[in-house]
Amino acid sequence: MRRLYAVSGGRANLRKVLEHYEPVLLDKMIVVTATCVILTYSLYTMSEKTILTHRTEALIYTVPFVMYGIFRYIYLLHQQRGGSDPGAKASPRSAHPVIHRLLVAPDALAHFLNPLLPVIA
Repeated sequence: MRRLYAVSGGRANLRKVLEHYEPVLLDKMIVVTATCVILTYSLYTMSEKTILTHRTEALIYTVPFVMYGIFRYIYLLHQQRGGSDPGAKASPRSAHPVIHRLLVAPDALAHFLNPLLPVIA
């Protein structure tokens, strides 16, 4: 997909299968897929089986972090014309990975130190 965005004008260097896909169509597919991923993950976090497995109802609070990751990936895809590995070209000066880790760390630490967190009823 990166090559599809990188080409401006001629399509001589593309694989034949990519000739059938326009960037607009791929963008629409990304929107539908991202929406489905967020919805599915949200439902997963609220599933009774998931709550019993992880012994907490607090997984729903991780949905914004998943959304952030998906939106950040889409941003990198469009702004930096990348897409294969968004972390590979991450600048050491980029604040996004650091901020994300700082926000996730308290939750991860709480579950690490107390894996038997009670189910909120």
